[in-house]
Amino acid sequence: MASQIMLDVASKFSRSGESPRESPRSSRPRSGSLSTGVRQGDRAQRRAFDANAAAGGAPFDVLDIGGGFCGGFDAAGTAAVSASGDATVAAAVNAALDLSFPASDFPGLDVIAEPGRYFAEAAASLCCRVVGERHRSRADVGAPPEPEAQYWITDGVYGAFNAIIYDGWLPHAVVVDDPRRAHGAGDAGGRGAGAALTTVFGPTCDSLDVVFSRVRNAPPLRRDDWLLFPCCGAYTSAGAADFNGIPATAAAGVETRYVRSDSMRCTADDDALGLLYSDKPPMEIIRYCD
Repeated sequence: MASQIMLDVASKFSRSGESPRESPRSSRPRSGSLSTGVRQGDRAQRRAFDANAAAGGAPFDVLDIGGGFCGGFDAAGTAAVSASGDATVAAAVNAALDLSFPASDFPGLDVIAEPGRYFAEAAASLCCRVVGERHRSRADVGAPPEPEAQYWITDGVYGAFNAIIYDGWLPHAVVVDDPRRAHGAGDAGGRGAGAALTTVFGPTCDSLDVVFSRVRNAPPLRRDDWLLFPCCGAYTSAGAADFNGIPATAAAGVETRYVRSDSMRCTADDDALGLLYSDKPPMEIIRYCD
């Protein structure tokens, strides 16, 4: 699981094998605990346990594996798949614990977690309308210009997409046509025809308010289409700010609307919808950490 780490919170919240006596509150008169994270590198945390035992510290009897576990649904609508979709979160956590904290070595160890994201993430989707569109040619340094379709949507990094900056989130969006167009209404624009690249901006004046940047082979869009972002129930609107006079919080009057679904199973109509995604962040974020 260590290979899937996106943010190194271990530098702030857990130990990576230093002497337990160098950390405050490393032991208690009868027992001890270690706040760590399986996702932060469970073998490093095992070394911390071993170092504490070698130093004669009170035995650690609680392991806090932290949070950050993704929640979601597979194509059949089954809950609790991992972000990669190849295992349940519980199975992945148990496999990591069996490897580094086998019950034979730690028979009395209590393992706790903080699964806020796991329970909340898949419970909500975010819908953003495409409110602006333009087409131009842009060139990277040393490369010829290419046609690019650029769009503006109703939310951005100062709103629900703050996790792009804080969490290294790479969102994906399902393209939903403006339903009015089926009845001869709405914008009948060019749908980004011929554009090699697609960029999606947030609504503010900040040039860094970008949700997708120069994505190749993106599905075409038009003004008044919608982008539906699944799995937005955690760390989205909770970190929003009413920047630039654009309301993004409940305090500014933004309402959350709840729609009940009987099933999360994917249908043939769902599979036919275009998907907008990039495996590269829309801007370069450099974090300085000692």
